[in-house]
Amino acid sequence: MANRDVVRSHYNAHAVDAPNFDIALAFRQKGRAAALKDFHNDVKRLLIRRFASNADMLLDLCCGRGGDMHKWLKFGVKYVKGLDISEGEIVEAARRFDELRAQEDNKTESRRQPLVAEFEPFAELGEKEWSDGQMYDVVTCNFALHYFFETERNLKIFLHNVALNLKPGGTFLGTIPCGKRVQHLLQDSGMFSSTMLKIQKRWQGPVEGAFGNAYTCAITDTVTEGKGDSEGSSEYLTFMAPIKEILASHGLVPVTDFQDPHLESIFNPGDRSEVLKHFNPRFPSSDPSLEIASAMFGAFVFRKLLNAPQPVSITTAA
Repeated sequence: MANRDVVRSHYNAHAVDAPNFDIALAFRQKGRAAALKDFHNDVKRLLIRRFASNADMLLDLCCGRGGDMHKWLKFGVKYVKGLDISEGEIVEAARRFDELRAQEDNKTESRRQPLVAEFEPFAELGEKEWSDGQMYDVVTCNFALHYFFETERNLKIFLHNVALNLKPGGTFLGTIPCGKRVQHLLQDSGMFSSTMLKIQKRWQGPVEGAFGNAYTCAITDTVTEGKGDSEGSSEYLTFMAPIKEILASHGLVPVTDFQDPHLESIFNPGDRSEVLKHFNPRFPSSDPSLEIASAMFGAFVFRKLLNAPQPVSITTAA
């Protein structure tokens, strides 16, 4: 089975975990990873507030079950298109959005700009060019870009689609696991195991390049946890250098100064001038393994130059 099918199967199995949002939220608040989920949602909330407030058009790549729709609504985003390779999660995202829209319709006192969101499965994300003919103010990809480090071609096509659909002056933001931190946890044994986090090396020999370095990651009480035949999420080591290089060829440059003290405070203080800003979690728990799991991740922001070149055809880009 191709890795793309393994990933799709894993997330299809996790697509429906509760009959409605309120029950899903209650499950999350009682779960063992509640502190991590809350913190990661805070990271995304602050990123969206800073870089996507009142955006006319937002494209969410690897949108999953639409977990950010309440953030889009709160910060005045007007239209969102969500894409994902998991058709099961797309169905669940559309159902949850219908639920949110019904709740908003019942709030007669609400004067918020109504959010319009559409969700579409696209199994070839990272394999083929995608465009709906619209240009987006913001493109997001949270906790998913590492799946496209299977090959250099996959990453180039994925980032080509980012640039193709992003307006000049627009913003691309996301969150990813840091490959170097994953390597540090694996060390020589090729395995890290704690109460909340299990990582298993699957590539052979030393790391000899940026692509194809597969591992399995399972964070307890999250969508990466094993389910059915899955032992966890099938992922790849992720590095910023090729992301920066490919995006630079499309006229996207890093934003290192977020100009938001609250947002900056949730990242490692030593990363203020870095492109990848590592999470700096502080959880009220005696179990340090949840903080270790969260600290693997970081956030990035790129802005497309006003004079950025028009993306070339996918054949050339690949």
